[in-house]
Formats: sequence, C-alpha cells, structure tokens
Amino acid sequence: MKINRTRIITICLILAILVPAGSVFAQGGEYREDFEGESLQGWEHSEGVVLSEGALQIPPENFAIRFEGPPGKTYEFQFKRSSPGLLIFRYAISPQGEYALLFHNQGVVLEKGGEGPPQSLEESPWEDSSGDWHQVKVELTPSGQKISVDGSQLITTQEDPPLRGGGIGFWVEGEGTISVDDLVISGLPTPQEGEEQQPMPGVVEDQAPEPTSEETQEGEVSVRDLITELVDTQTTPTDLTTFLINLG
Repeated sequence: MKINRTRIITICLILAILVPAGSVFAQGGEYREDFEGESLQGWEHSEGVVLSEGALQIPPENFAIRFEGPPGKTYEFQFKRSSPGLLIFRYAISPQGEYALLFHNQGVVLEKGGEGPPQSLEESPWEDSSGDWHQVKVELTPSGQKISVDGSQLITTQEDPPLRGGGIGFWVEGEGTISVDDLVISGLPTPQEGEEQQPMPGVVEDQAPEPTSEETQEGEVSVRDLITELVDTQTTPTDLTTFLINLG
C-alpha cells in the first residue's frame, strides 16, 4: 500500500482542529525526546510503531504523530534506514497547513501542504546508501527555512511568513523499518514571570487519564484508529472532512 500524501495532509489539518492541545510541549524553551521509555507518551501512532534499542522504530506504511504544543523555531533529529525507503518528517502542523520534508534514496524534498495537492518548495540531491545515522536540522526564520543534513545545508527557502504550527510527525514508506532518535525542538515559548507553569506533555493534573485505544468506550473512535482507518481507505479529502466533522 502506498500512502496518498494529499490525503494524509488533509487528515493532519482536520485533526489539528479536532484534537485539543491540553498541555504545552515543554518548559524552558526546549523539548527533548530520546525514545528510551516504554511507551510513546503524548503521541498517536499506528500499531506497528514500537520503541526498541533506544529509538523509535517505524516500519513501512506506519506513522507516529503528535499534535500538542506551541511551535518551535528549530527541529533536530537523527534517523537511520535499514533498507531503501522514504521517510517523511511533518512539522509546523496547524489548521493553516504543514511542511513535509521527504528523504528518499537520492534526494531531499521540502513540500508545503494545505488545501489541495502539496506544493514543492525546494529539493536537493542527497545520497543515502550507508545505513548510518544521519543528523537533520530544520531552522525556521522570520523569512524562511534552512535545512541541513549531517552538517551540510541542503535547502534554503524564502517565505513570508513561514507556517508556525506546533504539530509534528513521522511517516515511512518503502521496504524497511526506519529508526528515529534524539528529537529536539528548541526556540519554544517560555513561561513569562508570574505565569503558571504548565504540565509536561502527557501529564494532566487532577484529572482522570484519557482512555487508550484499547480502553476506548464502545462506540467511540480513538485518534489512532481514526487515522489508521482513513489512511487505509481511498476516501477523498471532501469525504474526510465530512466524516471527521460528523465525529466532532
């Protein structure tokens, strides 16, 4: 099964509206995720995604996505492919749109998504045949973006202004599992003096925990199940909008 990117963008934008962001991404202006825990707290993901060997393991046709949090200015992470395949890093997800950074075997492509098909912003040749870890850095400036891989700047854009949503996610297509590790989002808003400190992601004080997909009450649909069902169908963007709005 090949993931339809236009349909995925539509899903992300609609869910960015429907899924509440009840807690901020981090305190102190930076969020770090080393994927060393036993569960992906605060993330929605397909069934095949697991934490193993100190990294996020995403098999082909699977995803992990997080809608919560304010926007960051810099995104950094590492990834490694076990065999040829496509990694899609989605970021700045909001009801206004999102960016998708695509890593395939011979290049890197930056797309901007919104209503309709994705718009290609820039691309650069890049070869990955080593199976080693690669370091990615995305910097959002007031007038565009700078994207580097392994310390080499590959993409520069001029936008006025760039998207500033807070959602992020990883999608994988192709033949083999892709490992993701050491995610760092910096440049986050910091609490002002006198403001109440917000809880860390996934920590909700004085409230009962939300049910997991296994604990979802009969008749209800979890976000994970919703995304998985929509990705697996041939639903059109118009049908998706109607379906999700009716759920809300």
